[in-house]
Parts: sequence; structure tokens; C-alpha cells
Amino acid sequence: MQKTLAESCNYKILDEYETVYLLFKNTGKIVIIGDFYGDPETAFISNNESYCVVGGCGLIIYYLKEPFYEFEYNNKCKQWKEVFRNLNDVWWIEDISERSDSKIVKFTVDSDDGIRDGIYEIDVFTLNIRRFGANHKGRGIK
Repeated sequence: MQKTLAESCNYKILDEYETVYLLFKNTGKIVIIGDFYGDPETAFISNNESYCVVGGCGLIIYYLKEPFYEFEYNNKCKQWKEVFRNLNDVWWIEDISERSDSKIVKFTVDSDDGIRDGIYEIDVFTLNIRRFGANHKGRGIK
């Protein structure tokens, strides 16, 4: 059974057992935009609908523009970028939100992660990252 992770005027992000789908509301077209170990936790569609971000076992940034290629593991593509999904160094993402300038996304790393737990920002185009705020347990990147 599919559940809705995020919705905008033209799109819905749906999750069904570790697979993430983008639904085009005007046509009903569906495209696979990600796959997550342990199911995705959160998703976000930018205010200008130029990209979306799905989080859980790392982040997938998917750019909402033609040709809307379907996500595939181990495939480098300009349609999406994968971040913090290296098997040896996974960041568990529990929340995502957009900052007002629409290219910066704020995300929260699970408070049970004793090394990286906290709040960060990432530029969805350059992938520059910085620590944004205090973490949950007084720890974080040193």
C-alpha cells in the first residue's frame, strides 16, 4: 500500500516498500525516483517544483525536469544525486525542509547517530554542506 510522503501543486511523492515514486497529478504518470534500505523517512518538494529530496538511508535529490529518468542504483545521472548513502558511512535522515532561497535544504540526522546527529544544510546543486544548528544529544561532527 502506497503512502504519500510529500505533495505539491503538480506532484506527489509516494512510498511503497523501500521504493519511492513521483506521481504527476495532471496525467497520472508515475516514475521511480529512489529506493531506500529500510524505507524512506521523509520527503520534500521545493516551492518552485524544480527538485525534490527524499531522506532515510541518506538523501536522494531528484531534479524535476525532462526527461524524468527512473532511478537506478549505481547509475550516475544528471536527473538525481545520492548523498550520505555510502554503505560504510550512512547518514540516517529523519526530517527535510527547504530554506527560503530554494536551493538550500535543511535536514536532520537521526538523534541515535552518536557521531553526526544534528541539523545541517545542503545546497542541492553544489552539494556543499554545513552544520546548521545544535544536535539532539550535545554531540556531532568534530
